[in-house]
Amino acid sequence: MENIRYHSVIPTNDRPGTFDAAQQCTAGGFTDSDLVDFEFDVPGRSLVRNSLEISADITFLNGGVPIASAAGAAGVVTIDHNAGAHAIFESFSTSSFLQGNLESIGTAYPRFAAVMLAGDNNRVDVPEATKLLEWRSPDNDISGSFCRVRTQIGNGVNVSERQRFNLKPRIMLNRTSSDIPFSKTGRMRISTNLTTPNRLFQNQLNAPGANGFRLANLRLNFRSVPEVKASGPITAMKAVALKTTISSSLANISINIPSVAATGITLCFQNSNNENNATSNCNKLEYINVDSIQYLFNSANSYLSYKLDDKSEMIRRAIASFSSDVDEASYQVSPEDLAAGRNFFLGSNLDGIMDLSKNSFDVQIQSDIAGVNHNVYIFCHELAQL
Repeated sequence: MENIRYHSVIPTNDRPGTFDAAQQCTAGGFTDSDLVDFEFDVPGRSLVRNSLEISADITFLNGGVPIASAAGAAGVVTIDHNAGAHAIFESFSTSSFLQGNLESIGTAYPRFAAVMLAGDNNRVDVPEATKLLEWRSPDNDISGSFCRVRTQIGNGVNVSERQRFNLKPRIMLNRTSSDIPFSKTGRMRISTNLTTPNRLFQNQLNAPGANGFRLANLRLNFRSVPEVKASGPITAMKAVALKTTISSSLANISINIPSVAATGITLCFQNSNNENNATSNCNKLEYINVDSIQYLFNSANSYLSYKLDDKSEMIRRAIASFSSDVDEASYQVSPEDLAAGRNFFLGSNLDGIMDLSKNSFDVQIQSDIAGVNHNVYIFCHELAQL
């Protein structure tokens, strides 16, 4: 009996370009800031849960020339080790023919992917094959090695080769409770904007030129099985991403979150001077010294407030923000890493499912950042149905 099928889809706006074998670089293909669209539908079958993957060959350029395999006098570039190749994709939006827009993660997608990895992995657990395929590692320098062309030596001949990644985007179609019948959704569409070099990597080149990257053989890969009638709705986790700025030691944030079934809130921080800065890691989960944090929101006509001034409690709540169903003790993340400022984030679960769409969600942060503008990225984790 026919069971699993493997599918590979090219972008609807594919740009194959012209390949230069000598430099292992594609001219005229996808590059920074480009929009990429995928559409797919397999009638009579179901999308296997968590099977969507994006793969491509990529070359990073400095002054229009591929970055060499060895740093040498030219210097190096690195990328954020938590985001890895996810940092190539600035945003994601997904939709289906029968249900319309499903999810839209704006310009903070690489940071969302980074905090999701940091939130459920210890650094010692990151070096495994599936994560290395996504260029995720315990260290920026290790991930940065993927920014340089590979050199293969055989029979006395050096051959340069492009790097390749294969990643599972952290979108709701990859975070479902079961397989998704195409009869329920119709034709699906995934759109993504590629990032810019300044946001992608930390540039340590001694003679920086016209930096960029070129993608070739860009594909959306997935698996399908014969459709089985679903007995009930399919649940999925989706993200609502927002961004604001704070600059005082006692900062108040008041935002409207368009989420009717929120389960948790995660926050991460960035010195505003490091945003779009070619010499900084734009996706780093930066540390700020927080003395206390308070979450305030209305739910079912009740005003709820959580004030945390104990570091261990802040960390416990932050780790629990990713899921309302899994006890935080099951996560692999190291509280010591968070306490020491590595891969830093804050947040809280909401002790259930909350409708945050009708009232403002308020956060009060007391810290040591007085007079320094900091971006605050807020990710609301929401339970959704397909």
